[in-house]
Amino acid sequence: MKNKRYLEVNVCSKDIRKRKKLLLYGACIEQEYPDILQQYSNQYAMYPICMEAEHFNIVGFKLAGTLSRCPPKELVVFTVDGSPHCLQLHHVVEEAIKVTKANTKVIHLVIHEGKVHGNPQ
Repeated sequence: MKNKRYLEVNVCSKDIRKRKKLLLYGACIEQEYPDILQQYSNQYAMYPICMEAEHFNIVGFKLAGTLSRCPPKELVVFTVDGSPHCLQLHHVVEEAIKVTKANTKVIHLVIHEGKVHGNPQ
């Protein structure tokens, strides 16, 4: 599974508008846990982000655009444990929600030792 990176799509991409659910995930999940990621592919507009390669401010500004113009009903942040860079993705999502005052349900998920942890539905 190889999805287009979040920074490469329109803030109101057709997939986000259609599904009304957005899943932003640490890019390394595609390689490390493709089977887990696949479980979400039918429900969500899914885009990888690598916070080691992409600056916090750029990701936050892009996300603020999405949340302001076509806010999804649900936003899942999905990363792996042990990556200090991935931790930033959880923070930038919370900051973008605060700034935009979007009425979007946020779910934080982390893969630890091959199992998903967090506040799933």
